[in-house]
Amino acid sequence: MNTQTAERPLAHAVVTVQYVNPAKQPGKSGSIKDVDGQFFSVWPNMLAMFQPGGTYEIEFTERVKAGVMYRDIKRATPAGPIAPPPAAFVSTAEVMAQRQPQPQRTAPVQQHTAPPAPPPSTPQNGNGYRPVDERTARRMFVCATLTAFVEAGRVERSQDAIAETLDMICAAYDAKREAGEI
Repeated sequence: MNTQTAERPLAHAVVTVQYVNPAKQPGKSGSIKDVDGQFFSVWPNMLAMFQPGGTYEIEFTERVKAGVMYRDIKRATPAGPIAPPPAAFVSTAEVMAQRQPQPQRTAPVQQHTAPPAPPPSTPQNGNGYRPVDERTARRMFVCATLTAFVEAGRVERSQDAIAETLDMICAAYDAKREAGEI
């Protein structure tokens, strides 16, 4: 198996971003895909500057490893305003404007009326939230915190990593609850 790496000197290009792919786990790079289908690796500290439709002047290295071309962005600056989405994307308003009017019915349509909805219940605690039991409150906290960790890339998407993170979140919640802080 050939594991040699051949690196080329710093290259320059102007790219228009089609997709931004966040890092799959902490400490790893994310990537962008340009409109020509080329992928470029980008470290998380630079990834936030890239937006789909944006045009950027980049400096990157290219290396071939085991027959695969890797491009790593070293520097990037916006090269112009963010462009509108590609023509393949059509807004709902455009679709509705192009829609043909439906023919009028000649026979009257029977109206089915649903019973009126009950009035919304008034919050009992005055803050707009209904009171929940301790078990539900804990579940809500754990779910929201785990979701935030996964979306931020702080949890590897594997069963063991998620289970470990759940244990940590539950322990933190229980400790705060015992201390009377929740």
